[in-house]
Amino acid sequence: MISVKGTTTTMETPYLFEDSSLIKIGDLWYYSYCTNWQVGNGNINGATFGSGEICYMTSKNPLGPWTKDNFVGRALPSTSLVDNNGNNHHSIIYFKGKYYIAYHTRQQAIRMTKANGYKFYNTKGELANSDAVNYRSTHINEAKYDPATGKISATVDMKGTSAIGTLNPYETVQAETMQNQAGIQISGVGDTIVTDVNKGDWTKVANVKFDKGASLITAKVRSKNGGVIKVCTKQTGDAVAYIDVPAGSEMQEVEAAVFGELNGTTDLYFIFSADGIEFDSWKAE
Repeated sequence: MISVKGTTTTMETPYLFEDSSLIKIGDLWYYSYCTNWQVGNGNINGATFGSGEICYMTSKNPLGPWTKDNFVGRALPSTSLVDNNGNNHHSIIYFKGKYYIAYHTRQQAIRMTKANGYKFYNTKGELANSDAVNYRSTHINEAKYDPATGKISATVDMKGTSAIGTLNPYETVQAETMQNQAGIQISGVGDTIVTDVNKGDWTKVANVKFDKGASLITAKVRSKNGGVIKVCTKQTGDAVAYIDVPAGSEMQEVEAAVFGELNGTTDLYFIFSADGIEFDSWKAE
């Protein structure tokens, strides 16, 4: 966006704290937001809510009027249920016939800190407040939408969602496409890569459909000192391929012969053998 047409509109949102999201369902626009921390327990139109919850209003127009009388309900309870009074940012989305709410919590950071004393640093390289463990990671839950009442809601259980499809390995897959991971970071905007890798770190891709089998994996990788990426279908399983990452400063495409069985729908793990590997994308043939 390089310009704005017209004048800005004030969204008459009760108790807004930082975050909001907008989605159209049927002929109604849903404007959802995180409630302020100072409200205690609010009550609008007979609906009660507390601090840090995701509530929403509706309107026939995306610019309102949004008034307190349009308050409908609560889409997501406070994440304090799982992360000890963290605030929340969110987005309500529609994908392949279902509604979802993406949100964040500090639970991953809390667990990492308790398990192994993991420390979090800010962008200046300074140690963050390890007592608060303020690092927040994204989670997603399926949302329930009731067309009869217009209500939309979800729970904060961090159990994720069930798979609704499979992944095509015969098209280029960005390395940051994953179902789970350990240790790595994602870097970049738009053209992102898996980075900040240490020996033993891994990524996992779920429901990869090898309906034509595979004899070759082409990967786009980089490493100052070189290394190997083990490819397997189980975290502790035998390798089906080894991606040799040459030493160098430029991102390179390398080919790895598949010597193990890759057939049907399976999970796929990429396990890093050395520090400093960067992983951009992969494709099977």
